[in-house]
Amino acid sequence: MWKHFNLDMFACPCCRNNLISEKLILKLDSLCDALHTPSFKIKSGYRCIYQNNVIGNQAGAYHVDGLAADIDWSEWPNALRYKLVSKAMCMGFRGIGIDGDTAHLDIRRGTQIFWVYK
Repeated sequence: MWKHFNLDMFACPCCRNNLISEKLILKLDSLCDALHTPSFKIKSGYRCIYQNNVIGNQAGAYHVDGLAADIDWSEWPNALRYKLVSKAMCMGFRGIGIDGDTAHLDIRRGTQIFWVYK
């Protein structure tokens, strides 16, 4: 169904439930194509409410709605990280958050937002 991903990559780590958005996976697939990369290592996709609370995330997190994925980019060169962020912005990802090891991408509604984790 998808070129670069399978559904299991986005399952909740505690219960294996998976309500990830097909639209999100399609956008991630397109992003892989744009970056000429075979896939991304998904650190976190869908999270059930319990798992979201365990990791200390806020209520209403986009992972709980299946609208977000965290990509492990810990071994990526800076040039590729820059390309991911710039392409994601151009391709309509609405939420983009970064830190040293992870890029968060989501397809929330509304204004595009960008942040850096501390």
